[in-house]
Amino acid sequence: MKSLKEQIAEFNEEKARQIPKDILETMSTVTAGLKAMKMEENSLKTGDQAPDFTLPDHTGVHRSLLSYLHEQPIVLSFYRGGW
Repeated sequence: MKSLKEQIAEFNEEKARQIPKDILETMSTVTAGLKAMKMEENSLKTGDQAPDFTLPDHTGVHRSLLSYLHEQPIVLSFYRGGW
């Protein structure tokens, strides 16, 4: 069985073969910027409670996270882009 480090190296090699160089460079630059801002250290961890925020729903009406929590369970999905 391969180690996680070996699996990640293989994944990165395959990614480099499939994704255009300019896009890989953009991804690398953005990742470095996020690391410099310490995004990982400051992000929520498993079990943390998300702060309340307001965003438009599928109909354009602005709703807060808490307003949904009073009605039903919540699943958040983050889409990082279509590179």
